[in-house]
Amino acid sequence: MTSSPLITIGITTYNAQDTVKRSLDSVLALDWSPLEILVLDDCSTDSTIEIIKSYVSDGYPIRILQNDQNRGLAYNRNRLCEEAKGEFFALHDDDDFCYPDRIKAQYDRIRAFEEETGIDKVFCFGDRLCINENGAQTIQLGVGRTGPAPHGLIFLKALLARRRPSKYVWGKSGGGTMMARTEVLKKHPFDDRFRRASEVDMFVRAAADNYHFISVPQNVIDQYITGGTNKTPSRKLYYQWLVLSKNYKRLREVGFTYADILRYMAYMMRSFVDGLKMM
Repeated sequence: MTSSPLITIGITTYNAQDTVKRSLDSVLALDWSPLEILVLDDCSTDSTIEIIKSYVSDGYPIRILQNDQNRGLAYNRNRLCEEAKGEFFALHDDDDFCYPDRIKAQYDRIRAFEEETGIDKVFCFGDRLCINENGAQTIQLGVGRTGPAPHGLIFLKALLARRRPSKYVWGKSGGGTMMARTEVLKKHPFDDRFRRASEVDMFVRAAADNYHFISVPQNVIDQYITGGTNKTPSRKLYYQWLVLSKNYKRLREVGFTYADILRYMAYMMRSFVDGLKMM
């Protein structure tokens, strides 16, 4: 009988004393073995690290990493991936709740896709229940839950230019539910210049290399939506522009047209104006 592979789940934390217990408790309840749990603290100034260390003192299998200075989410995710010993790597946030069958569902989805298509250049996501600061709830569905997997230029045009052919099932592809082979993430690391949208930049680069994007058709996390200095309309616009300016040459090489670029720029401005209206 073939044994299950080691899977690493990586959590980056920063000043999460009010939420990190919820996150850790849910990860410790995952129904997958063997599982490596890595937690990286990004120089928290509250009691986050003490809470995490208390789990280790109580005998829970958590490996703690700490930065010597605040580095930001993209750097932290790269470090977690470099430290990971698992064949597969899943991201989880320090304020979210992870469903017990998340890892098994995503592993089964990835392996079924690989066996069916012979393609191992794949990222896997899932549906999520989003809960905002007022307690309102919405469900966001993952990209490629069924049918052919969006990939390459098709995915790029959907992600940036909002061109979405109806033969594909569209949805979210955020880092909060992402799982892939560890070697895949090492080939396409996050750019630590990005304090926001680092996963969008990474997905652009991966899609330009013809990666495929799929999801499991079920909720895998409860995602708690919060504000922050990097979530203002102006910061969002800045990082959206950085995605375009950094990847412009590669986008053009793989067939992203001037019309696609104009559509992305129009989307950026609409998002900026909508963000201002909500402030």
